[in-house]
Amino acid sequence: LTCSNLDVLLYSNLSTGSYSINATGDAEVNGTLNASLGGDQWFDAIFVRSGGVYEATNGTTTLTGTSNTLLIDSSGTFTHNNGLVKYLAPSAWAGANMGGTGEGHTLYNLELDSDSDGQILITGSNLKVEGNLTITQGLMYPGGGEHTKILTVTGDVIVNDGTLGSLPVTADWSFGSILINTGGTYIATNGTTTITKRTVGSYNFNVNGGTFTHNSGTVNITAGDYFKSDP
Repeated sequence: LTCSNLDVLLYSNLSTGSYSINATGDAEVNGTLNASLGGDQWFDAIFVRSGGVYEATNGTTTLTGTSNTLLIDSSGTFTHNNGLVKYLAPSAWAGANMGGTGEGHTLYNLELDSDSDGQILITGSNLKVEGNLTITQGLMYPGGGEHTKILTVTGDVIVNDGTLGSLPVTADWSFGSILINTGGTYIATNGTTTITKRTVGSYNFNVNGGTFTHNSGTVNITAGDYFKSDP
């Protein structure tokens, strides 16, 4: 299905089955949009309003929002179904908010893949990723001038050619493991970065040619000390 804007009205229930939706505009979900049976979904942004439900695909939900777009409004219900949310920033300084009026989001896998200036701003009070966070290229940091946003990633954090974090961040952040490759930067919170397991490349914390800025914070490795720094 190809369309411009997708509007799922209150009390409506739209199931995509195994098919994909390619919307060049926004998805406005006041009822239920069920894509859980598969098929990749494409939206400029998705607004899950209060009382609305988005049952995400277990494939990829790709978002292509432009400047000052709220990528996912958290006032409704977003069920990740072990899928990937991928943000493709379209141009230089295209910003997008990963937050909303609620307490934040729980996603499974999240990837930022943009030009060097595309960015995701964490604007909900917290953002939880139960799978992996990959920054292929672009910037991801707390938005709105507030630096108390909580980021929790249960799996791996992989920073390739981009930046995670900003100065200053005061909240405690938690990752399964973190790999900072050449071209990547992690600007740590000046609170505590907790590393909970050893996964990527058999290391908990691997600076693999990238840049780690400590920001006078603490790194707490709770599952064995497998730290590697190879700038």
